[in-house]
Amino acid sequence: MEVLIKKINQLKQAAQPSNFIVEVMRNDKLKQLIINLNAGKPGSTLPTSQLFALGVNSKGIRLENIGGGHPATGIYAPNTIEGVKGQYKGKKELGLPYDRITLYSSGEFYESFKVSVLTKGRDAEIIITADPTKEGTNLYQDWGEDIIGLTEENKEIFISEFKSYLINFIKSEISKNI
Repeated sequence: MEVLIKKINQLKQAAQPSNFIVEVMRNDKLKQLIINLNAGKPGSTLPTSQLFALGVNSKGIRLENIGGGHPATGIYAPNTIEGVKGQYKGKKELGLPYDRITLYSSGEFYESFKVSVLTKGRDAEIIITADPTKEGTNLYQDWGEDIIGLTEENKEIFISEFKSYLINFIKSEISKNI
């Protein structure tokens, strides 16, 4: 009887929602999915990658509508698009998008994205962070903190994938404890 009570207590502890989320989110593929949905990057961008593919923040607002677009083009300054001979290459020559603001230049900002899980009792929250300080400017001040986070569409994509991992995790836990 004592062994049975111990097993039930182990299952009860394992069944905490925050424990499920923490364990499932240890999967690097899920973390990378969140980063790709939020930022994307050259060569591995999903069609719904907010910053690189769409040029939108987590509210779905195009970045040039927030304020930092060039007065002549509405997006990038002509030198940013074409480059300056002998000084730097432009987005065209680098093969980077120039029809929308992506906040991608060297890739430093995109590479700073991290995903973690914050637990509070029985609750857990998935947190996306990034270092907004690049080339002497703070991207949050220029573009708003909503450049970090997922649009509703991308939340649905993530939740669908998360559910698959969660179901497999729960099945695995049940089979271990029976």
